[in-house]
Amino acid sequence: MKKLIFFLSILFISKSIQAQEWTWMKGTDTLTKPGIYGTMGVASPSNNPGARHGAATWVDNNGDLWLFGGEGVTTNTVLCWLNDLWKYTVSTGNWTWMGGTNLPNQNGIYGTLGVPSTTNMPGAREFMMYWTDASGNFWMFGGEGFPAAGGIGGLNDLWRYNPTTNEWTWMHGSNITDDPGTYGTLNIPASTNVPGARHGAGFTIDLSGNLWMFGGFGNATSASTGLLNDLWRYNISTNQWTWISGTNQLGQFGNYGTKNVASPANIPGGREFPSMWTDKSGNLWVFAGGGFALTMPQGFLSDMWKFNLTSNNWTWMGGPNTINQQGNYGSLNFPSPTVNPGGRYGSAAWSDQFGNLWMFGGTGYATAITPGRLNDMFMYNTFTNEWMWVHGMNVTNSNGIYGTMTVPAPFTTPGARYYNTFWPTTNGAMWLFGGLGFAATGFSLNNMNDLWRFIPDCSPVNLTSSNNAMICNGNSTTLTAGSTSTSNPIQWSLLSSTTTIGTGSVFVTPTLSATGSQATYIYVANVTGCSNSLPVTVSVNITPTVSISTDNPLICAGSTVNLTANGAFTYLWNTSATGSVIAISPSVTTSYTVTGTDTSGCTNTAVLTQSVSACTGIASIKDTEWNQAVYPNPNNGSFNVSSTFEEAEFVLYNLLGQIVYKEKINRGENRIKAEITKGVYLYSIEQNNKIVKQGKLVIE
Repeated sequence: MKKLIFFLSILFISKSIQAQEWTWMKGTDTLTKPGIYGTMGVASPSNNPGARHGAATWVDNNGDLWLFGGEGVTTNTVLCWLNDLWKYTVSTGNWTWMGGTNLPNQNGIYGTLGVPSTTNMPGAREFMMYWTDASGNFWMFGGEGFPAAGGIGGLNDLWRYNPTTNEWTWMHGSNITDDPGTYGTLNIPASTNVPGARHGAGFTIDLSGNLWMFGGFGNATSASTGLLNDLWRYNISTNQWTWISGTNQLGQFGNYGTKNVASPANIPGGREFPSMWTDKSGNLWVFAGGGFALTMPQGFLSDMWKFNLTSNNWTWMGGPNTINQQGNYGSLNFPSPTVNPGGRYGSAAWSDQFGNLWMFGGTGYATAITPGRLNDMFMYNTFTNEWMWVHGMNVTNSNGIYGTMTVPAPFTTPGARYYNTFWPTTNGAMWLFGGLGFAATGFSLNNMNDLWRFIPDCSPVNLTSSNNAMICNGNSTTLTAGSTSTSNPIQWSLLSSTTTIGTGSVFVTPTLSATGSQATYIYVANVTGCSNSLPVTVSVNITPTVSISTDNPLICAGSTVNLTANGAFTYLWNTSATGSVIAISPSVTTSYTVTGTDTSGCTNTAVLTQSVSACTGIASIKDTEWNQAVYPNPNNGSFNVSSTFEEAEFVLYNLLGQIVYKEKINRGENRIKAEITKGVYLYSIEQNNKIVKQGKLVIE
């Protein structure tokens, strides 16, 4: 469910309390349950990974779920680090042990850099970073675990797993622990660049398939360890890392700048276990984690950041720039600019197919002053910059409500937990496995091996308009809405009516009109059987009234005259000229068209026909008949009239025969200054009410 704001308001209406549902799918509702491995490569209903936290997860091209390692238990209850590889087949509900060992604390088998092999195997580890590429390969970087030989430490090895061939490939990094990073030059990729060993970084994949990683706890450029705030990109095709942003130092404070204003100086502080996503526009988002805000000390963060890949700038988008803040939950399923999750780290974070950012659980603050484990779920709308509390409790350390396995119910929910193992899937569902938290009963905190599925409410989400929900009079617009429901289509109606006027995720409005002022039309997207609807207001702007005027309605061929357009903000003439005023010099009568655009982007046109006369025979200077003369001709309104009469009258007429100027003249040269507009006029010299001379006079 989503509320968007374009140039106008889009409303959100909630008709009932939450309809999102968790389902307990497999595993136990108790703590520290050992694994049942069965036979490698053979699925079985009795198979189940042991309880753990901090594992890596992937979704393959068939939609099945994969899990690797973590810290937990194998075939007994002794806590250890793991390197077992599992697959959960969604269609059958069965786990299969696919690789690795069921032994504790195993070192890795690296083989040859860049060469896949069935004998290669990453060492046991937890808190690694992981991705699935466009080809369905699985990627994993670092974590805290076991290298090729020796004991546990920070890792910076990069691995690729091909689920089709069941082969691991050591792709980059070192096979030892606590290896410092080689940063190179900012924004310059190089085969020698490599992030330092670390665990608990934020990670995501961009729209081009590159791997991104932010922060974590580990090594920068030396053997010392601490919280990091460096941002890295790995290009799969070139096998090269690039240091993109942040510092190569430990323990850095954040530089927040101004909220919602991007700046090259902005940078989140060093942190571990933040939540990280990619939105539909390709921006990276980072929320919370354990680390540094503006100053010492470090603590639970609840700030939201956006990184633009084009400008390479960070923007502080919301949340406080201080630590250990309690959450503001608001009301279930009601987004608000005041809602903000409390400070936390170790949450499950994913984005759905519509671009909404989701987050579950972690450890940190709910509404009390004491932190604990969480099982709340929030959704963040990147368009409106608003959080919405959608499920779970607003208190800490809640036990799970398991209900009946595989049977969804409105009130089932996992217990509070952190260091979550989770999988987002393309159909909008999210799967959750284990973590450190609370089972069905008791006050103890430990590893779990329960598997859960979350399906969001099937209400329409991501209501958008191809024209930003603002159009011009006489046009239509396309509205789109997504739904997590696969069986019930979206139905469209006007807010003022229950009549369905369209069906499907795409709706093209009819031609909409506005008269006198802006008009609004409110359309509503509904899904049958779902709890919420989403309206969008389409604003229709009136078109501008555009006109053209000329300095002179009739000119001589080749003369210059100005045309002036009015009624809009910008103008484009059919001569390709722009601006409200243009100068023309036509040789024949010509029509001119201007297209005016107002500040809302609406347009209209106007046409003016400029009349042109050949003006032949006008330019006589002396007339032997009656010895009368008018010169120069053409002129600018100042001219001479020569007369042989003691008294006469000089008269100018417009082309409609109306007198526009009259003056007495005498014998000799008479200087005339006629303050009249430019154009072609008829003149006469009259003596004793008799016309003794007439002709055309051009005023330029």
